[in-house]
Amino acid sequence: MNNCVVLPLPVGTLDMVRELLHWRRSYPNSPFFKSGLEFERYIATFKFGYDTFLPNREKNSTEELLPRLCHRYKDGVAACDRIDWVEAEMIVSATWARLEDADSARTAVKL
Repeated sequence: MNNCVVLPLPVGTLDMVRELLHWRRSYPNSPFFKSGLEFERYIATFKFGYDTFLPNREKNSTEELLPRLCHRYKDGVAACDRIDWVEAEMIVSATWARLEDADSARTAVKL
């Protein structure tokens, strides 16, 4: 993922319940999955990924934004809900990639 792609998302609201269900089903097969870490430990990080997509998608490339997001993650997500940034960065990238894909974005948005 070299650059954030400006995607005309359908007008609506992100269906977080549907998105978390998608990730609950697929996270054990994801590179950020750690054996023994329950899905619930990832929820705040998935939400952080989605929350940071819209305000940042038209700005710099993802590679330029991720280091800055590390600080926002540490400041904005409670310590008890945070996972290591290495895995969190993969989750943020995965949520952004999902929203950059037109078909996934249509699924993610409640109209």
